[in-house]
This record gives sequence, C-alpha cells and structure tokens, in this order.
Amino acid sequence: EKPKPTVRVNPQSSVYTGDRVTLTCNLKSTGWTFLWYKDYQKSNPLSPGTTDTNTLSVTVSNEGVTQYYCKARRGNYDSEISDPATITVRARPKPVVKVQPAERVFIGETVTLTCEIQTGESWRYLWYRNNEELSDAAGKKTHTITDIKESDKGDYTCKGTQSSDPKYTQTSDGVTLTVSEKPKPELTSDLKGDVLTGNSVTLYCTLKLQSDGWKFYWIRPTQSTETETETETHSYTIRSVSVSDGGQYRCRAGRGNPVYYTHYSDALW
Repeated sequence: EKPKPTVRVNPQSSVYTGDRVTLTCNLKSTGWTFLWYKDYQKSNPLSPGTTDTNTLSVTVSNEGVTQYYCKARRGNYDSEISDPATITVRARPKPVVKVQPAERVFIGETVTLTCEIQTGESWRYLWYRNNEELSDAAGKKTHTITDIKESDKGDYTCKGTQSSDPKYTQTSDGVTLTVSEKPKPELTSDLKGDVLTGNSVTLYCTLKLQSDGWKFYWIRPTQSTETETETETHSYTIRSVSVSDGGQYRCRAGRGNPVYYTHYSDALW
C-alpha cells in the first residue's frame, strides 16, 4: 500500500506575522526525498522542488489560514500526498505613539509620549529615539520628558514584549519631536492708529510656529496693577472701548500642566 506521510508543525501555539514556523514530513521508512505544497497548488511544488531533508522552515508574513502538504519521492516512485497541516496566522499587534501637547514643542516644555497597544495583555514597553533604545524609559507605557532640550528632538518609536504569545509587537510608526526656542508671540490689532471710545477693537496674539493646545493670556494695565484675561483662542475683542481701556497691552500663550508660558509679546499702544 502506498505510504502516506504526516506533517507536524512547530510551534503549535499561536502564530503571528513575522514568526518562523518549521514543518516536518514524517514517513516510517528511509531514503526519500521530499516535496512541499502550499494551499491548493498540489501539482506545483514549492521551490526548490525535492529536498533531502524532511523539514521546511517558513517565515509567515500574511495573516490568515495557510495549508501545507508534503509528498515523499524515491527514484520514480511517489508516496501519497499528506493530509494538510493548517497554520493560522494572526496579525502581530502594532502600537501607536500618542504625544502631548504636540509634536512641535519648545525648550523647557514637558512632553508626554504614550505607547498604546490595543490588545490588553501585560506588556513591558520599550522606547527608542532614532532607533536607539532609551534605557531610562524601559518598562514604562508613558515616557515623560520634563524640561525638554534641543538634544531630545528626534524620531520616537515604541514596542511591547511579554512572556505569553504574542511575545512581542511590531515597532510603532515614529513620532518626530521638533524642539524650538521658547516662542515670543506677536500682538496686533485689527485697527490702525488711535481707537475711538465706543468702537470695538480685536487684538490678535500670533505664534509664528503653529502647534496645538495653547491658551492665550492678555495683560492690560488697570489703575494700580495689571490684570490678565485668559482666552481659548488667539483673539481678544473689546466690544466698546472706554477711556479706562487705554494703555499698553501685552499677550503670551501657555499650555500643559503645569502651564508652560511663552515669552510676553512686545507691548501695543
């Protein structure tokens, strides 16, 4: 009776994209060469055709179900084709790096990078800047850089490892931090020249390098001190100007907790 080989898969456990899997074609007798087939290509063996060893190693790159078969050959005589060995490949998780307050930051700010992995296992996190591991951030899901310097700029990535399958994630896409000098906003008005009492005037506090998360602070002189008004947007409107609104205005921007402030603008009026 024609012999029929069996195929064994190692590892048997969960297989993820990027894993290496070894298949073994088992026959009781010796002296055979072996042919391997994938999915429905039973008349079309995988290159290099017959091999003297009864193992096949493959790196699985696509998720989904793949079936492998083998056949043994001795001279002109072929065995039966084996039953299929089925490999189910799952997508290896890929983390996402989230950054607060923004990818464009300024010297002295505090920046928080978070490595988010959708599957809820007990990950240990690894961080890299320009592909070099950051040892001080190892193990932490959140990597905080306080009082950031220009030397902290670069491309930040993360990945996770754990003891159970999948033992490691893919590496995240990079987040590029740029670190610039502390900014000084420009304060402008929508009116040129003197403002008449009773009119409306809008002031604008503009940062040259745009990035997210700023609140704006407007400093105006009052009789004895200065008062500071906070707005969510970079404009401040005085609806009906009175004599007491006169004086020199300045603005600055701030973001984060604790708040990081820009320089004050030059004074207007």
